[in-house]
Amino acid sequence: ILGVIAVTPLLLSWRSFQLPALRQVKPERLIEIASLFLALLAWAYYIFYSNALFVGRSYIVMPLLVWAALRFGPRGASLSGLIVSIATTWGLVWQIDSFAFVIATIAPNTDLLGGFLTINLVTCYFLTTSFEEGKQTAAELRQSQERYRRLIEAQGEGIGIVDLKETFTFSNLAGNQIFGIGPHETLAGHNLREFTQPGQLDVLVHRTQQRRSRKKASYEIEITRPDGQKR
Repeated sequence: ILGVIAVTPLLLSWRSFQLPALRQVKPERLIEIASLFLALLAWAYYIFYSNALFVGRSYIVMPLLVWAALRFGPRGASLSGLIVSIATTWGLVWQIDSFAFVIATIAPNTDLLGGFLTINLVTCYFLTTSFEEGKQTAAELRQSQERYRRLIEAQGEGIGIVDLKETFTFSNLAGNQIFGIGPHETLAGHNLREFTQPGQLDVLVHRTQQRRSRKKASYEIEITRPDGQKR
């Protein structure tokens, strides 16, 4: 159990690690790593030497494993899992805490140790895997959005997006030029009322309502740029 649950994830997650990467770790990150390590040592000391007796007190390590899984990824989770495995195996060998021998057989309680490691470490690895997959998906989404944004920005035709109040939330460079917005400004935040006459705005609102009801609508309007030029 120890080899499969603790050692194998450690080897898989650390196989590509390179020592020069430690130089890029920020000081506050190192402080957090040291804090987690000290917390695990405190947990081990507590279950071995504390006089507090209650069933399953070893399971209070779960928040620390969740901390390692969410903050340090697979490497932190696997290393923390190895520390927990060593500590609980030590408790089994020396008959400490809930891993003491079964009175009926006077033998180490290996079944309890196996259940403890399975529940805690598998849960920890599941959390870190799910969290890392979510981070990867979010990163891929950001990259996709950035590629889409660059594509829209490079378009020669003006493209803009307005909200339900006809206020621009996005416009590419060509759209800014059409409406007479300077190169260091943006059309976002401006309302179409600033560029249209009241009659044309009514037509625009009506067409927008048609689109909201899933009806196709095409129209042409005349806009008045800030410099007074009409287009």
